[in-house]
Amino acid sequence: MGNDRTDGFVFCDSKMKYLSIYLSFFLGSYLWPFSVSADTPAKRPTTLIGLYPTGKSAPENPISPRLVFDYLSDPITRLGNEKVRFFVNSVQLKDWKLSWGLMDEQGNRVPMEKLEEMLSRNRPFRLYGSALYDGSLFKKPLEAWKNKSPSSAPPEGVFLSRTQQENLRPELLPMPAVGVSVKPTLPGTSFFTRWFRSPPRRFSAGDSNRPTNVVMILVDTLRADHTPPYGHPFVVAPHIDLLASLGWVFTRSYGASSSTRPSVGSIFTGLQPAAHGAVRHATQAAWLHLGVPLLAQAFQKAGFSTAGISSNAQITGQFGFDGGFQAYECPVWEKAVTPRAIRQLQTLSEPFFLYLHYNAPHAPYEPPPEWRGLYDHLTPSPEEDRYCAEITTDDRRIGLVLKELAKQGLLDRTLIWLVSDHGEEFWEHGWNGHGAKVFEETVRTVSIVADPLHLPMGVRCDQPVTHVDIFPTLTEWFGWKKPRYVQGISWLPILQGRETTEAAHRPLFLHHGGGLGPGAHESDKEAVLLDNQKLIWWTQKNEWELYDLHLDPGEKQNQWRPGLEIQPLESLLKKHLEECRIIGMEYTLPNEAGKSVELRPAEIENLKAGGYLQGK
Repeated sequence: MGNDRTDGFVFCDSKMKYLSIYLSFFLGSYLWPFSVSADTPAKRPTTLIGLYPTGKSAPENPISPRLVFDYLSDPITRLGNEKVRFFVNSVQLKDWKLSWGLMDEQGNRVPMEKLEEMLSRNRPFRLYGSALYDGSLFKKPLEAWKNKSPSSAPPEGVFLSRTQQENLRPELLPMPAVGVSVKPTLPGTSFFTRWFRSPPRRFSAGDSNRPTNVVMILVDTLRADHTPPYGHPFVVAPHIDLLASLGWVFTRSYGASSSTRPSVGSIFTGLQPAAHGAVRHATQAAWLHLGVPLLAQAFQKAGFSTAGISSNAQITGQFGFDGGFQAYECPVWEKAVTPRAIRQLQTLSEPFFLYLHYNAPHAPYEPPPEWRGLYDHLTPSPEEDRYCAEITTDDRRIGLVLKELAKQGLLDRTLIWLVSDHGEEFWEHGWNGHGAKVFEETVRTVSIVADPLHLPMGVRCDQPVTHVDIFPTLTEWFGWKKPRYVQGISWLPILQGRETTEAAHRPLFLHHGGGLGPGAHESDKEAVLLDNQKLIWWTQKNEWELYDLHLDPGEKQNQWRPGLEIQPLESLLKKHLEECRIIGMEYTLPNEAGKSVELRPAEIENLKAGGYLQGK
């Protein structure tokens, strides 16, 4: 590993800050340059080159338990006389050491002196890469072993096994580039699929300011601070980390609720739960108002193919979540989401909107055998150990989707938005779970937007954002007319680097609808967050909680006392709820009166598996 290999040309170790090599020569009257840059340029890349696992791996050294995995791209050719540039340092994975090189048509690693010759003849070539896991799951045992017996092979079972390392490896290493094109080496789709699929729209640099396709990936119950981009010390999730390195990480992202149905409803509508109608998750009488415009409907109206796949029956079509989707599969079992997503990617006509809803981190935490025990005794509780393993499980499934996007040649014209609906509590406030409180551990969410051909890469943004912002952001991005009522704001000015004060100091609203049946419940809560002040109102009990998140980030000291002046926050919250009531009335259609939902057997089975319904 590193940049000192003699059997090939390694562009740059991923930890180097900068490496730029320019090889220029004249052929007739043409200048043919080649460049490797570790910095993100003013001019963004025009393509993403996928490097895929070759299936080959080797120990780091004769006595090391750590494996180096090999990756290889599809054939690459130069575009005309354009300058070729690879942005090697744009791909950063926490706890992984990456290195890169060139390979000729015969599979030989190309020596430096032959690089000019290869480029001057415009011969196809490939990128190769390697990845070595260097995280804490190895480091602590490695240090103990080296101190005890540095010259002998490590004992069996001390380190991650070969199978465990193979299950943890990235399924894709994308390389941003300029001046090249890639020839995919499918199969992937069948002859008949390709024949009937509409031809993809190709954009060259400067032809479009927006992506062609949108893939929204929601991971249910994914707590932000349990992922690498948000600072977790040991959870392995290279594909989530990969999206972060290629896009924007919103570090202060909030869900609309601590429950699935209200939160996803806000993503799909741009409205708060009290406005869109799906105010609680455990009842058959809380659905999206029939008149509410939906995100998938906006995509469909604009000519997009639309498909949704969800492993959580909280958002079935019976609750109104299928509106605008030409194909909507819900519920499906968790392990079926990725295979069905791949099938959709092989058949959807462009442009398309694809929504994927994963559910592995949701209780009960039951990771598959290949990840079971991965984090045992690394957290304060067995439940949290298993929860972390479920995050790694879904990360691998997401990686397979990203790999298919790259294989189909779709990755470089697809915006990928990774979100979570809510977080999860592990006894920070007395219990394990979600959907009963609106403390930070259950309402802080993941929000990562990746589209490196149109947006800067590797950006961390601390502007407070929320679920209701997603709909208006996409509306402005694609130039569509906004719905009559939208309670969020567009992030497009932020993403494009334009000055905005609207997002920095605005109130965010949080909701919890309790109980198993329709109507009000004693645990119902509404909250407003303004800067670092958070006011929580138990609406039926008329009880209040007030926290200063700057001084008390764990929300342990309730500052509310009788007579305390909370009028500004209280006024904001009650004005918001009145606005939601008016919007909800506007979107409630007459035929909603007396409506009831009859759950199908598959939905009942899914809800029981997720702990929403009792019984076996």
